[in-house]
Amino acid sequence: MRIIICDDDPVFLDEMSERIQTYFEKQGSDVTIKTVMDGNELLRMLGNYPADAVFLDIDMPGINGFETAGAVKKQYPDCILVFCSCHNELVYDSFEYEPFWFLCKSNAEEKTGMVLDKIVLKLIAGQRGYAVRTKDRIIRVRYSDLLYAEVEKHKVRLHLQDDAVEFRGRLSDTAGELEQHGFVRINSGCVVNLEWISRIQNSDLFLKNGEILAVSRGCKKQVKEIFYNYLERT
Repeated sequence: MRIIICDDDPVFLDEMSERIQTYFEKQGSDVTIKTVMDGNELLRMLGNYPADAVFLDIDMPGINGFETAGAVKKQYPDCILVFCSCHNELVYDSFEYEPFWFLCKSNAEEKTGMVLDKIVLKLIAGQRGYAVRTKDRIIRVRYSDLLYAEVEKHKVRLHLQDDAVEFRGRLSDTAGELEQHGFVRINSGCVVNLEWISRIQNSDLFLKNGEILAVSRGCKKQVKEIFYNYLERT
């Protein structure tokens, strides 16, 4: 990920850079962080260095953060913008520039990790895959690699081609997203990727890797209809 921090306070620049670097080191992910001290310098840098996210101070000499944000939004609409300010009263004025987040400097040390979590999830969601937060990291699972998802003892387990990923959560939340991307619920505890279904026979669903899953009586008719419609489309 590429991040630019724009602030006229060199101490805050150093502290924020260190927080972000530490976050991505814990994630095991690469990050490049650049720092600038005014809005004009930020706009010049963005012209040569497209960033995924910008952390932007508001109260700066010369071109202030709001003016800078307006230019960033106009020229680089896909760039994620996070305002950083000790002027919490400006949060409502910031809405005009549609920031991704407003980070109060007074609790930046506590909240930066949470904001970065949300940024990573947003970027992953823009790719074709399912974003998962495990105990110690955030990963993206490609839909084509995901055979099925099931729930067991308050944990969701994603079965991949060569691996499995487990995290705490509810299947209803996972299924809601997966069903929009070619998955079908076959019982109260399992959703399956239509691409990986070989055939359905009685109450047995056969996957292309040889696994057999059970289709509940209540889901059987709908599962068969959805699968047959999928076969006709492909």
